Amino acid sequence: MPAPSSQNSAPTSRRSSLLRPFQLARLATVSLGARLSTHPARRERALQRVVAQMARMHGLPQKIGQILASAELDGDATHFASLTAHRASALPAAEARRIVAAHLGRPLEEVFSEFNPIGIAASIGQVHRARLRDGREVAVKFQHPGIAATLGADLRALGWLVTPLGNLRRDFDLAGYRAELGERLAAELDYERESAAIREFAAQRGGAPDVLLPECCEELRRPGLLVMTWVDGADIETARRWSTDVRQPLARCLVRLFLEGALRDRLLHADPHPGNYRFLAQGPAGAPAVGLLDFGSMHSLRPEESTAIAAVITAARTGAIDEAFAWQFHLAFGYDPTALAPLRTLLPAVLRELLRPVADPGDFSVSDWAPGESLAALLGPHRIAYRVAAPPSFLFLIRAWHGLVHYLRALACPVDWSGLAAPLLPASAPIAPVEAPRPTPGTVLHIDVRQDDRELVRLQLPGRSAASLASLIPLEHRARLDARGFDPARLSARARETGYAPQELFRLSEAGRTVRIWIE
Repeated sequence: MPAPSSQNSAPTSRRSSLLRPFQLARLATVSLGARLSTHPARRERALQRVVAQMARMHGLPQKIGQILASAELDGDATHFASLTAHRASALPAAEARRIVAAHLGRPLEEVFSEFNPIGIAASIGQVHRARLRDGREVAVKFQHPGIAATLGADLRALGWLVTPLGNLRRDFDLAGYRAELGERLAAELDYERESAAIREFAAQRGGAPDVLLPECCEELRRPGLLVMTWVDGADIETARRWSTDVRQPLARCLVRLFLEGALRDRLLHADPHPGNYRFLAQGPAGAPAVGLLDFGSMHSLRPEESTAIAAVITAARTGAIDEAFAWQFHLAFGYDPTALAPLRTLLPAVLRELLRPVADPGDFSVSDWAPGESLAALLGPHRIAYRVAAPPSFLFLIRAWHGLVHYLRALACPVDWSGLAAPLLPASAPIAPVEAPRPTPGTVLHIDVRQDDRELVRLQLPGRSAASLASLIPLEHRARLDARGFDPARLSARARETGYAPQELFRLSEAGRTVRIWIE
């Protein structure tokens, strides 16, 4: 039987391309309503509408929802958790069987002795449980027809798609974020690359008995089709109810996996949503174990990034984080020095707070740790600047970190991070100095928001960032500004037309609140 033809999938692709703009427009509308709503009951209903709309869509919207389910660790995360749960597949059983058989080029009965007709939905495809004729239980994963074109449309819409979605509003470098997400989504479509990632991750683990990974059936791999051994286990909601004797080694395993990936292997599983983690009270070795699924989104650290992480952990353990060190650490990761400069003196305190788990000797519990609240208090008006200064690739490192903390909070068991990190730290891990360019006149955009004598927002970015004013103004301030004639598209156009020359773009003073946007 031939592989799926473009002729077979063309009607589906055409229907999807016609429907997609309306779906994206609907998602943008309900997302903006959720973001701007201040009444608890109305916000709850608005968030439910956002999740319902995402659930009807595959591709980037569902992927963003999965990030929000674990990466932000805020009160809205639970709303998006349903997007990571096992759900009935979008395609009917007959269509799924036809696609898999077409990929294999032969009837399913020649390959499988059992094939579950009910699939599990994923963001770009679906998975069916099956049994090979040699007795192995496997997961059969294939991509939805036309998904590559759908992802392309989603990426083109990225500018207004992600802005309303809470803390993902970091798109002043929209081209950078679009390129980064595009590369990650393209990697998820490449099953040969995913198969190689599973083998690499398995080799790095060295057969650790508390980590279960799928094994790819290479003889059955095709473009758009991946067959892997089935990894069983419970979800995190079940595991959190187990006894401490079971939860403790699971928590320890998760911390060790993250530290080994960051410090030794330079490779992290960057898709930690709850649908991709399985937990076993008794694994094959007779002890608790963690199972990892879906290796389409992996984050590779550059050597200098891994060295910087080792250096900052060592400095945190010895109390040696000062302003110069903190500045160089952020530059090593590609933070924008213009945006970071106004909060340079705050960076040591930021790093000390983020590194508390690994700096404190002995067991550390994340249950009583609130880094988000602490950082908001530390950064004050600079909290938005700290986010937008981060490079696009940092999103996936932070996603892996926040996912880890999310699971540890659920397991509610303290872990000796410092003890697990110690054998992974090199004797010396100097950060290679990075020379920050000096800003020149006409290249710096300033955004200041004040209420009476209190500074609410202080943002300093390269002048070219004025091209993305609509995404830089916090949404909680937009309603008042729009009512007073704030037109970000017009102001951005004026900045571009003048070559981002020094000028005042906008000023508003009303009821004790001052908003000023200018280039100097």
